[in-house]
Amino acid sequence: MYDCAGFPVLARQFLILMKLQAGRAQDIADITRLLRRTDHTERSIARTTVATYAPDLIDDFDALVVMTGFEFRTGSSATT
Repeated sequence: MYDCAGFPVLARQFLILMKLQAGRAQDIADITRLLRRTDHTERSIARTTVATYAPDLIDDFDALVVMTGFEFRTGSSATT
């Protein structure tokens, strides 16, 4: 995947996965900002990515989706 300038970029779902695995406070804050800009389909893709590569973190991801939904009123459904 490349941006408009031609530079390689990481797909959002993998960036969320990477930050979830790191687990630092700033990474968690970054995830909530990333989730704010996603619709249900993108959240579902991110959830599937987390379930595939880090199933032990799926509960944490779901909690962040719910928290983001309450905080930013974007919807809180984390299930597919």
